[in-house]
Amino acid sequence: MNKKILSIVIPVYNTEKYLPRCLDSVISSINFMENDTQIIVINDGSKGNCDKIIESYLNVYKGLIMYIKQDNKGLAETKNIGIKNSIGKYISFIDSDDFVDENFYIDAFKLIYAKNADIVICDWETIDKDKKFIVPAKDERYSNSKLGYIDVQIMPSSCNKIVKKDLFNNLFFPIGLRYEDLATTLILLLRANKICYLNKPYYKYFLSDSSIMRSEFDEKKFQMIDIFEILFERLDDMNISITDKEMYKYMTYTRRFYEELLEQIAINSKNSIEKKRLCKIFCEKICRINKLMCSNKYFYRNIFKSKSFIRNISNRILHYFINNNHYQLLYFMLDKKIYYRFISVRYIGKDIISFIEKKENKYE
Repeated sequence: MNKKILSIVIPVYNTEKYLPRCLDSVISSINFMENDTQIIVINDGSKGNCDKIIESYLNVYKGLIMYIKQDNKGLAETKNIGIKNSIGKYISFIDSDDFVDENFYIDAFKLIYAKNADIVICDWETIDKDKKFIVPAKDERYSNSKLGYIDVQIMPSSCNKIVKKDLFNNLFFPIGLRYEDLATTLILLLRANKICYLNKPYYKYFLSDSSIMRSEFDEKKFQMIDIFEILFERLDDMNISITDKEMYKYMTYTRRFYEELLEQIAINSKNSIEKKRLCKIFCEKICRINKLMCSNKYFYRNIFKSKSFIRNISNRILHYFINNNHYQLLYFMLDKKIYYRFISVRYIGKDIISFIEKKENKYE
């Protein structure tokens, strides 16, 4: 089979309402390089009319679309199958309920050719019913540009990036777990020699009623902790300094530990019994990795060494409860909203950037 420049992988699962919009946007965006592009559509056991919709596009765009139909394997395995079947030098993932700007690929490949980029990253636009807002893919305040791509909320997403396929060598999305991007994208960014940024929202993220972000918080979301374990093992295996490993662990862990785990238990549990149950599962799953993070110098300085005495004490109490599996006391802190008042939540700010960018000898 002839090699292509680009393979676009589109996993499909029960998105018949949005699938034509996705496919139309992708086809429109590659008209300048259609002969050099492969579109891989993978139907992951969808119900409804997804199969008929895809077949209708196959009839029109023969030779452009590869269609893979399979029993449900989950998003991670579906992406892995897409990589395995890709013949492009670069790979792009698009969720089938999202879509892309018609200029996404033409502008991205201008950068790729001009800069010999390994990865191109763009901002995205979140579309939420009657409102839209742009989510930046880079924090320009970092003098180290790679850190600017890593320390942003949407860093893990595989969808707003075009990645050289070689970077996936011996790397896969963890099968059977949610948040598969979190274990994978950081490693890709660290492997890349050249990353380029498109400071426009070319990727359109549609926040549908069935989106994971909209789903009620339950124990399945603790799979993120399993993903942290995998990510940290992958970081430990990389040929980078211990200091850098600690920094990347700190950046990824703190953003999600507070905002996507602890905060969600506090505000999204229906009743006290359910909240107490979630606190128990949370402590049991995370105590080992949290103990590890409490010895991380970045975590220690920024979480425990906050300026406020009360905040400092509250953080120490919080992590003591977690590390020792005192889930009932953790429940008490969350239930009484002590968490909101006193505990440091690491939202990015200049103080954090300055801290990260200090020279190593200032930590010793």
